[in-house]
Amino acid sequence: LIKTPIKGRIYLPDNNIENAIVFIFHGNHRATEKSHLGYDYLGRYLSKRGIGLVSVDMNILNGLDYFSLSDENDARAILGLENIKYILEESEFKNKIKKEIFLGGHSRGGEAASLACYFNNYGKNPEDATRKLDYNYKIKGLINLAATYGQYKPTNKNLALQNINYLVLHGTNDYDLDTFEELALYREIKNTDENLFKAAIYIGGANHGNFNTRWKDMDTDYIEGLYLEKSNLFKGEDQRKITSILIENFVNKSLNKDYDQNIFYDIEKSQTAYPDGTYYQMYSEGNEKILMDFEEDNNINTGSLKNSKLRYTGFTKIREKNYDLVEDHQETLLSLNFNEKGLLEFLPQENLKMENYFSIDLKKDKNIKISLNIRDNYGETGVISLEDYKKLKEPYKVQMTKIETLRDNYTYTSSLETVKVPMEDIKKKNPKINIDKIKYIDLIFEGNGN
Repeated sequence: LIKTPIKGRIYLPDNNIENAIVFIFHGNHRATEKSHLGYDYLGRYLSKRGIGLVSVDMNILNGLDYFSLSDENDARAILGLENIKYILEESEFKNKIKKEIFLGGHSRGGEAASLACYFNNYGKNPEDATRKLDYNYKIKGLINLAATYGQYKPTNKNLALQNINYLVLHGTNDYDLDTFEELALYREIKNTDENLFKAAIYIGGANHGNFNTRWKDMDTDYIEGLYLEKSNLFKGEDQRKITSILIENFVNKSLNKDYDQNIFYDIEKSQTAYPDGTYYQMYSEGNEKILMDFEEDNNINTGSLKNSKLRYTGFTKIREKNYDLVEDHQETLLSLNFNEKGLLEFLPQENLKMENYFSIDLKKDKNIKISLNIRDNYGETGVISLEDYKKLKEPYKVQMTKIETLRDNYTYTSSLETVKVPMEDIKKKNPKINIDKIKYIDLIFEGNGN
């Protein structure tokens, strides 16, 4: 391709002020389908609430059945940036749009949006640094829907981003992308600014296509699609409704406007009317200090904090488990089995100062109780049940095909969930505890499970 058209559809609020704007890129689908029109629902929803939407037409990069481009996500990113350039600098709407923008994408378009953020900040073509990429827009946040990851790697390295608000959604019943690939980018985003955040939400029953009204519930080609089990899918209108609600709140939170404070961390405590369903939610704020994540080495007895130690009592099995998120990118988790009771102790070399909160990502297989015990340098303790802050969800039953339904075959899937405990609640439990001099952090497991 030598030239591609700059085209798409724009929704703007009916006002005379500068508006926040989201640019969304679609992914690969039949080129005969106008995929960019599949986000009209999002444009209508957001524009009524003071947020604009530009849905970029990238059909020039799509194919037909088995005849399509591959390894083109860098081209999608550049095409997206060129559309942004036109809208912000040349179009008749340029004076109605704030210069702090949001990028989003679906499927390959999600990876393209991530790459556009990278190209925008890097300023040069990573494959040839003599070719400048003169964009440098103020990208306030990134939103990905069932996005791919790693189809294009800058200089053959995994994509990583810094200091950007991030929201990613994926469904348990995604037949096109059957793993939550973009969790790899969630892990790779490093925010040093405490005002920034990232959120990952795994939606029970959601599929790949229903984020787009033109794609709907057909996650594969027509013939294979006849075998898909669709009766147990999250309703398409509900999938799009929760997507719209989350994006609205994401934009508002990123711009320090009013938003639902629970919706990204624990939607069950939300004040917003949202579709009933199963939501596995991970959440992280910027400038967090990592105590243990098991990614840095293969020593199960050390934490991530320098010279910290881990001590285990009462477990029947202790191991690190690797999960393939996408090719060449694994996530390492600590897996613990126990009967009745187990104790995991985190021992820092020096006393910790814990000002705001303690946060942990957990996944459980059975009905177990987990408690947090904070101990200071003087022997004072504060014990909190994690269930008081968030009820972890059971794994979600998934049947992808009609053959699985006929044979009563199924799989169970879930995702890590973030539990946060404010330090002020520890102080309420024991006013004598000194949270500026924490000596031990204990996790106490009770029940039978892992």
